[in-house]
Amino acid sequence: MGEIEMTAEELAARQTELANAVAAENDADVLLINSPIDRGLAFPDHLSFSNPRKHCLVILVTLGGDPDAGYRMARCLQRTYSEGKVSVLIPSMCKSAGTLIAIGANELVMGDNGELGPLDVQVRKRDELLERMSGLDVDEALASLQEKSFKTFEEALVNLNVNSAGGISLKTAMEVATQLTVGLFTPIYQQIDPMRVGEIAREIKIADKYGERLNSHAKNLKEGALARLIAEYPSHGFVIDKKEAEELFIHIRVPNPKELQLLAFLRGLVRRPLDQSFIQFISTDRVTLEQQNESNRGNSATGTEATSGIAPNEASSIPTLHIARAAGD
Repeated sequence: MGEIEMTAEELAARQTELANAVAAENDADVLLINSPIDRGLAFPDHLSFSNPRKHCLVILVTLGGDPDAGYRMARCLQRTYSEGKVSVLIPSMCKSAGTLIAIGANELVMGDNGELGPLDVQVRKRDELLERMSGLDVDEALASLQEKSFKTFEEALVNLNVNSAGGISLKTAMEVATQLTVGLFTPIYQQIDPMRVGEIAREIKIADKYGERLNSHAKNLKEGALARLIAEYPSHGFVIDKKEAEELFIHIRVPNPKELQLLAFLRGLVRRPLDQSFIQFISTDRVTLEQQNESNRGNSATGTEATSGIAPNEASSIPTLHIARAAGD
């Protein structure tokens, strides 16, 4: 089967056509975010448009990031679409702070390839400039140490008491087992910084409080789900697929045919997190305030009346996929 080369303009027009079809079916603005979650996104600016639809569909791909930024983004969406609903479509990875944004949505849309992650925080490693670690690592380390120290004490106690055939009293066996356990684990526990433990505990509590506030508006988490997302999973990258997400969220559905068609076209933008940030409304039947102001300035200069709508060449300015598609795709 031969391939059909599409120009950038043709790709942009097709992308806009598919996004507008999804927008019309859901009465929702379609916002695509594939980006680390951080304050540098200036997210409120992306929601400053003059005639939003009643609802918003956010296609979200991210490995996570700053929980403060995630909270701000979710709050902005809730405020802008307070008369309707916010749906978050998860086509692939949506981790950490991305999960926090999902908690702020009224509805989740997930297919077989979608995956959430635990609501853990990423904290900077000591003496490492760029590397981060999961806040769950400290809890896991402390729990593991507690388990191993108790097991060491128990095994020593039982061995001393049983193997001595009654020659060593239970009291003496306990004292020896205690000294052995303390001697083995004291050097390890001395390496733990209580201030660091408290710092990470505070960060986890922040994620908990953000989750509570977002869910109080969205009301889409099942009872106990927030605690599960924060503490139940063993690693930052743990996969929470659609089946497990259904145990956590109340309103969750699979993508409809038009959404699937759009995702298939956007494949390069939604299959995995990108190195660079991409955040854009890809449906165009609304006008941003910036575009409206530019239109008003232009019309004032020419003496014409301002009109709403998208400029004819706007589609060509939308970032698109530069790919060759096989005929019939």
